[in-house]
Amino acid sequence: MRWITCLLLLCAMNLPAFAAEPQTLDLFSAVGGQPEKNAAIDGNASIPKPHYTNEPFEEPFTADTAHGYLGAASFLAAVLAGITAPNNGDNPALRGQPAKKGFHHYAGLTAAALGGAAVISGFWQHSEDIEADPLDPDTMHMLLGVLATAGYAWAVSKGPTTIGLGSGSHAAAGITGAALMATALYLEF
Repeated sequence: MRWITCLLLLCAMNLPAFAAEPQTLDLFSAVGGQPEKNAAIDGNASIPKPHYTNEPFEEPFTADTAHGYLGAASFLAAVLAGITAPNNGDNPALRGQPAKKGFHHYAGLTAAALGGAAVISGFWQHSEDIEADPLDPDTMHMLLGVLATAGYAWAVSKGPTTIGLGSGSHAAAGITGAALMATALYLEF
């Protein structure tokens, strides 16, 4: 019975503290250090509370991020061009007719344009990273990106104008360009 009385007495002594506004705990005084002056209690200023969120950190969109997305989009467009390549050359009835510019053609043009934009933005962003050593990862990334874009441009320029009479280097240049761009992306990302 005595411990219940002590507990009630302790609660009654601390009742005014529960009725007042909650105050911040001063950790320095709790461990025996020097207590810091609490400006919010003194009325001089309010202490800003830290802002915590459960959201993951997102990197801001920068020109360097745009460079990476341009290279990746170029590779994706090249893959789409390769997947959608028409197989009209096997049809003897269509041989010699003018080739129609469909999705395959425009995906190839898009790959070349995005590759060119990636190369230009890469030179603009990372010209100081290029070394004389071709085995340096940044220099190798740049060389592979330039060669990949050249492969895309070559494939677009050598595309057949008539069905069944295309150049054999057209597909090889596009595939090589895509492989080089994939390697350039792998080196940096």
